[in-house]
Amino acid sequence: MMDALVLAHAALMVAINAPREGVASVLRIELERATNAHEQFFTDRRETVRASATFHALGIDEQRRIERVIFSVAAAATDDA
Repeated sequence: MMDALVLAHAALMVAINAPREGVASVLRIELERATNAHEQFFTDRRETVRASATFHALGIDEQRRIERVIFSVAAAATDDA
């Protein structure tokens, strides 16, 4: 399940950071739908891993690292400012 979570995280990061400027509105709507689907899949996998006995068997430091690196999602910074 952790492998699925890592892949879901990677796919979601690509979807979130895909450029939307200059994309036709029809395509942008499809991109948003795909991003939403990736987000739902990621969230489901994350909660499954978070509730698993394997995750709870890890040391607290390892759990925190996984929470920080894999369970969280942040868009890449842009130069728009």
